[in-house]
Amino acid sequence: MDLEDKRDVIETPIEGVWDINGWDLRKALRLYRKSNPPVLEWLQSPIVYRRVSAAAADMLVLIPSFYSPSACMYHCLHMAHTNCSSASIANHEEMHKMSYDNDNIFAKILRNELPSARVYEDDHTLAFMDVMPRADGHVLVIPKAPARNMLDATPAQLASCLATVQKISHAQLLAFDALGITLQQFNEAAGGQEVFHLHFHVLPRHAGVRMRAPGGGMADPALLAEHAAKIRAALVA
Repeated sequence: MDLEDKRDVIETPIEGVWDINGWDLRKALRLYRKSNPPVLEWLQSPIVYRRVSAAAADMLVLIPSFYSPSACMYHCLHMAHTNCSSASIANHEEMHKMSYDNDNIFAKILRNELPSARVYEDDHTLAFMDVMPRADGHVLVIPKAPARNMLDATPAQLASCLATVQKISHAQLLAFDALGITLQQFNEAAGGQEVFHLHFHVLPRHAGVRMRAPGGGMADPALLAEHAAKIRAALVA
């Protein structure tokens, strides 16, 4: 007799012909009373390696007295729901990870394979000018680690990006005498995403001035460089 609760499940790796798994007798009896399907299946299995007591035979005889079809059904439905939900979440996350394109435009900017007017970077994020700005000072903030969008990004990536967004926003207000900030973030094609690397649009705004239409043409590189310099100066002001 032991006063401490101990593990009541026997689980050993299946090696060759050895398949040793089961429950402590007290646990087995509790599950038996609840019409646990695996217990009932084991009791009625034609495969018996060794029988050392009459307990299993007695339990088999008493099945009609305890068996509840509804309890068995609810147990199986619960297990199916749990397993399907776990598989669905895992598959959804894996789908996003597998669909990240290492050759997207922002990944190339991170590798310095494409030019950009950078305004700020730290260990986890990069901020640079949008080449088709919808407002003067339009900045993009992205994580340095791969992430397709918000749906598969880690909490740490999102937190790092938003910290940089806030930093850039304060600098934009100062650099462009702006009165407000518009923040945009799109996820998947149906949500408006066009470049499949997580990114935040940060736009300084002025009262009564509408944002320019999306895709309105490439900005003058010299003007982008000028705006980037203004934001960098405001960051250290």
